[in-house]
Amino acid sequence: MKVWESYLENNVPAAGRIFWVYGPEKEDITIIGIEPHPEDKKSSGYNKVSLSEFK
Repeated sequence: MKVWESYLENNVPAAGRIFWVYGPEKEDITIIGIEPHPEDKKSSGYNKVSLSEFK
């Protein structure tokens, strides 16, 4: 299943992120996580993001 990521604000470098997937039904979008912007150190910033389970 592909997880999509979107910014929560426009033109803001430290904007939070929302993670979502298509489903479970046709034309549904399910939000699986909302997180603040990861740390500037890109190598470890996203290691802190925990996504919810999706059945």
